[in-house]
Amino acid sequence: MVERRGRVVEDENVTEPRRNEVDLLVVGGGPAGLEAALLAVRARLSVRVVDRGRDDASLRRNARATLTEGTIGLDHVPPSEVRARARQSLGRHGLEVESGTVTSIVREDAMLVASLEGGAVVCARRVLLASGLHDVLPALPGLAQTWGQSSFSCPYCHGFERSGPHAITGRWGVLAHEVAALKMAPLYTRWAREVVLFTDGLEPPAELRRV
Repeated sequence: MVERRGRVVEDENVTEPRRNEVDLLVVGGGPAGLEAALLAVRARLSVRVVDRGRDDASLRRNARATLTEGTIGLDHVPPSEVRARARQSLGRHGLEVESGTVTSIVREDAMLVASLEGGAVVCARRVLLASGLHDVLPALPGLAQTWGQSSFSCPYCHGFERSGPHAITGRWGVLAHEVAALKMAPLYTRWAREVVLFTDGLEPPAELRRV
């Protein structure tokens, strides 16, 4: 039964809106997921954000990082403060990050139905998977223990602070297991006085030897 322009008509094809129905479900509450959620809610879309690792540092890729480095407006800001600022931005639009785990997503007609651990269900017109990355480290003794402290994956993120405050200093080691990584080796001389290349048996191409 539907009311249209002041009169009531029978319509067997009209169904009640689903509970927990939104325009967008964002799975993952890291920087990418929160940015997407902010833009979507500002576009007047209904949004829900579900994040498994919101309160568990071990589930975050940057768990060992003490500072966010190289991000405009957030350079040298602790990751915890970045997350707090992001949640405040979403909160101004009435959106909160929910702690939970999405266990499955299936299509039902025009909707995507996400089941959460514990039995809750979210119906969304679109789903954005922003569950983040997980670093798979080589099985080298000591690498896991030094990861995020003296071993890193990105020189742009961490190189400046570890090259010396006023000049290029120190010796860096580069683990290279493929040709693309070998070709990046000269790049590291922007931050390190000396670069030692560990090829794991991979033969550097001739053009790299001439650099």
